[in-house]
Amino acid sequence: FFNGDEKLLNETKAYLSNIEEDRAIYLVNPPNSTSATILNELNSYGKVQEVGHIDPVRNAIEFAGFFDASTNFGWRTTGATVDGAKRLLVAPQNDWRFALIGTQFFSGGVFGPMLITPETNKLPAALEKFYFSIQPDWWITPAEGPFNHSWILGNIDFISYPVQSRINFLQEIRNYENLGDQGVSGLEAMIIVWYALAVSSAIWVWFHLTSRMFQLSPFMKLSWVLLMLVLGPIGLWTYYTCYRGYGHQVASGNFPRPRWVQTLAATCSTIGYGMPTMIATAFILTFFGLPLFLSYGPFFALESHMAQSVFWSYLAAILVNAFVFVPLMLAFKENSSYWDTVKANWLTVVISMTAISLGMMSAMWWIMMEYLVMMPEEENLLWWGSMYAANVVGLFTGYIGNWLLIIRGEKKGRM
Repeated sequence: FFNGDEKLLNETKAYLSNIEEDRAIYLVNPPNSTSATILNELNSYGKVQEVGHIDPVRNAIEFAGFFDASTNFGWRTTGATVDGAKRLLVAPQNDWRFALIGTQFFSGGVFGPMLITPETNKLPAALEKFYFSIQPDWWITPAEGPFNHSWILGNIDFISYPVQSRINFLQEIRNYENLGDQGVSGLEAMIIVWYALAVSSAIWVWFHLTSRMFQLSPFMKLSWVLLMLVLGPIGLWTYYTCYRGYGHQVASGNFPRPRWVQTLAATCSTIGYGMPTMIATAFILTFFGLPLFLSYGPFFALESHMAQSVFWSYLAAILVNAFVFVPLMLAFKENSSYWDTVKANWLTVVISMTAISLGMMSAMWWIMMEYLVMMPEEENLLWWGSMYAANVVGLFTGYIGNWLLIIRGEKKGRM
């Protein structure tokens, strides 16, 4: 772009002037190494960004990972949103001719970016770290891919056989479950912390229920403990909100609550048994496998594994709430028979559970299909993390459905 006098060449100026659309200019060199005169002159033609590092090896790595989302420019080989196979060129640093030859590969749009190594018999630490950062993982079988590829520019006189072998090892696909501490991502670490908080919340609530909340039935107490396991700290907040000041109210437990708290309590009573049932059902069906129902009609999509898991989990939650939790819970408050209680509350259970399931199952589907590179196994942390995130969405949609039931007097929010 510029000569030894640090002035833009006339050819460069003419080229930049002929570009009509918005110009984005990238300087692949160490940051702050370009004079202010050149930068000011380039800024008159478009937005300028400097990409690089003072070390030549890291300079190539910086450019390999660079990506400008506004212009869709860059290789984008690193980052949390990057997936798919990487195709890399490795050239010896001490002979510029190999790098020049390597540029011919870029015309096909398959190869690149280009990396360099300064020594014949040793791979630099920065380059090893880069390869480790983009190394793909397989979940069930290595045949899943993706598979990274590296093309070596030069023979063993320039990049020795041990170095080439090292590159091959570094880019080899790995078993995700056998990576030890390196196999836990930041997101998975958050999930582990959330697990710990959920279990701690369940233990604390159990002690509080058994030592302070004598008026609640055993089935209601168990419901709150299960709620802590599926909602974690959010469940602890709902428990505090619903029973704040409970000890100063009447012994029957029917103490006054604002309508929004009544709705929250009614939603939690359904979630307590409903969500654990759906999660347990989905886990069992995924772990042991589902029977296949083949169809070539217009509803073939409903027979996929995910669709069947959603349906059976939803149905199991309704049955558990309608035939187990609700009649046993109301047996302490009402004198009606078991079957009369089931019949009287059947529609309410369906509406409440449907409102919860719409949010929970839709969120689970969206997270797993849109944001995870591959569908996680039921034993994987991301599977459970997806469930936790979906539970929060289910709490929100369930609250909306139960609000309508509370207003119509179809559901109780004072227990």
